[in-house]
Parts: sequence; structure tokens; C-alpha cells
Amino acid sequence: MPQILVTADPADDLGEGVVMLRERVTAEDMESEHFAAQLIERLAWAVSDASEAERVANSHRQRRRADPTLRAADATEEAAESAGYVSESTAPDSEPEPQLAPPRLRRVAP
Repeated sequence: MPQILVTADPADDLGEGVVMLRERVTAEDMESEHFAAQLIERLAWAVSDASEAERVANSHRQRRRADPTLRAADATEEAAESAGYVSESTAPDSEPEPQLAPPRLRRVAP
């Protein structure tokens, strides 16, 4: 079945790309003006959320590059990872980083 997928661009901070919207659609769905209008609204929210996620990631990355202490910590972590070590922040049993707010979606009847 066809689907619409909106993701934030993959970046180091975002991993493989954060999925903001995944929605399966059919040709019959598009025959309803109400469904089409609601779909456009959900797409607008997802694109807005993806843009914000990218903006936050870029801002975070720029701050890390500007701070010599954080640059040194990143270099140390990269060297450890290339040697086969896993940092505590990425260890499987560590507490996950907080996620971005989920997109504002609501289910509507077609």
C-alpha cells in the first residue's frame, strides 16, 4: 500500500533521520475532499516539526564545534569508538536521551 513519509534530514545528532509522519494512503482516500484537506494539515505539521528538529540539531552541532572542551570530548569519544569502545552515553543500558515532541496528529473520520 502506498505511504507518505516525512523525515528530518539524517544528521549525526538525529541518527538515521527522525520520522515525523508515516501514513498509508489509497487512491480512494484522495477522492474525499475532507480526507485530502486533513492530510494536507497533517503534512504541514510534520514538515514544520521536521524543520524544527533539523534547526535544533544544527544549533546543537554549532555549539559543540564552538566550545573547545566539547570539541576535545567529541574527538576523544570518536577515538574510543574507532578503537571499539562504547561511551557510557551510548551504552545499551544507559538512559536514552529525551526525544523531540511527537508531531501533533489527530485521527479524523474520512
